[in-house]
Amino acid sequence: MEIHEYTRLDAVALAELVHTGQVTAAEVEHTARRALERAHADLNALTGPLYDPVPDHAPNGPLGGVPFVVKDSGPFVRGTPFCLGSRALVGAVAHTDHALMTRFRAAGLAALGQSTVPELALSLATESRRYGTTRNPWSPERGVGGSSGGAAALVAAGAVPLAHGSDGGGSLRVPASACGLVGLKPSRGRTPCGPLTGEAGFGMVGEFALTRTVRDTAFHRAAEYAPFSAPANVAGLPALSLPLAQSREGLPIGVQLMAAPGREDVLLAVGSQLQQAAPWEGRCPPLHV
Repeated sequence: MEIHEYTRLDAVALAELVHTGQVTAAEVEHTARRALERAHADLNALTGPLYDPVPDHAPNGPLGGVPFVVKDSGPFVRGTPFCLGSRALVGAVAHTDHALMTRFRAAGLAALGQSTVPELALSLATESRRYGTTRNPWSPERGVGGSSGGAAALVAAGAVPLAHGSDGGGSLRVPASACGLVGLKPSRGRTPCGPLTGEAGFGMVGEFALTRTVRDTAFHRAAEYAPFSAPANVAGLPALSLPLAQSREGLPIGVQLMAAPGREDVLLAVGSQLQQAAPWEGRCPPLHV
């Protein structure tokens, strides 16, 4: 598989090619590694070498063979290092999988590496003394937002179709807006965090992913939607950031939708309609693999 073929596909399309035998998971992984290394050289979005070998995952899962990266936001993948972007935590190793990582493995997702974050994931700018500054593929002199900034840079650049991230006060939605991506903060408790791991944010932090298409994010059927409200981050309401337009400088402009607790189906239905009415898929930043 050539890189230009790989970067045109979202996770659903890529999984379909693997499941139907049109391409092998090994071929996809080889291409993804090349794409990630190329993107990282331009964007500084990975925390270190790619995982080799790839952590075990279910090859026949619904997203079997689809490559992704995990966020350096704490212990996530068993046996791999993490430091939350802080020099104080260098040398820490995850001794067990995060509860969500077990779901990712079962889905067949192939974790190839770890994405950058600001120190302790406590900033909306992905800059740290540990890793330096992560650059925006749309405009490399600008940042990517945070704290899931490395993930956003890699997805926007076409290096992976989706990437793990987390969101308490905008850490998925802000990078999604800055990089022209789809970023969903799920309702509180929608995705599993496991014992204690979700307590640092007092329950406000939700784990999910950044993608390029609504259908990669979708997992519920359609219903009705609720208006935006400022206390949503504390209240645990689901929120979705979508690319809607571009500035005069060619930078993505995102729009945020919110719904009642547990109504991700509403957000994804409205988001799908918006994406059809104002198509974004196919637009590529200047720094693209």
